[in-house]
Amino acid sequence: MDALKSVADVETSYGGGFVESINGIKSTYNSGQGEPKDWFYYINGMLATVGALEYNMHPGDIMRWDFHDWSLDRITTCVVADYPEPFLHGYGGSVPTVYVVDTGGYEAPSYSLIGSLEEYGIDAKHRTADCLAQSEKKNGNLILIGDFNSEMISELNSDYDEMGWFFQYTNSEVRIHDSTGETIRVLDRCGIIAAAQNPWNEKGTWNGENVVWVCTGVTKDDVGNAVILLVEHPEALSNSFSVVIHGGEVFGVP
Repeated sequence: MDALKSVADVETSYGGGFVESINGIKSTYNSGQGEPKDWFYYINGMLATVGALEYNMHPGDIMRWDFHDWSLDRITTCVVADYPEPFLHGYGGSVPTVYVVDTGGYEAPSYSLIGSLEEYGIDAKHRTADCLAQSEKKNGNLILIGDFNSEMISELNSDYDEMGWFFQYTNSEVRIHDSTGETIRVLDRCGIIAAAQNPWNEKGTWNGENVVWVCTGVTKDDVGNAVILLVEHPEALSNSFSVVIHGGEVFGVP
């Protein structure tokens, strides 16, 4: 809260623990307007698990405040905008081991990404999906590389609502949703970079301990394009929850 107040005009409520307004942009839910639009904050790309008064910043932490509609109750627990912070500084000063997981036939892109992470000072481990230990799957920071039909990514896609993702692969198509959940585009080909707090953690997806990222797509080329973007143009992720790569176009979702 001190860090936020040092750079913005902030109004609070509920004893100073709830951020009501930043630079004049106010919560519409508590104002009686009925629309559930509020301020959410993320630490190193992960949705905070406590109020701003309760989180103590750690060296290197990146704090991001985002004002958005939550009428769907589809809360995005991670954003890709702050890459590589989840893998570099973690959350609450704790950084789990990073595993780049080849879900099948993506060895070269996996090692390309590992090399890129090493340039940030991140010691990432290579795993194939069938050699990923249960303890690593539950407790690690995961980056999954594979198409939508791979087992681990398919499992996440089937629970896209819980993941807080505004896209879904179904019937060989990717449906892109807006913030209200309406389908606004249907693509037969695209790559996607998305993130969520790790659903395989036994504590659930709101614990702030570890994340799962995916570089995925409909085809192998789409997956490759997602990895290339992450390795060569990470700045393209700026201010995005998830990123779609389609026909040379890169856009954020929602």
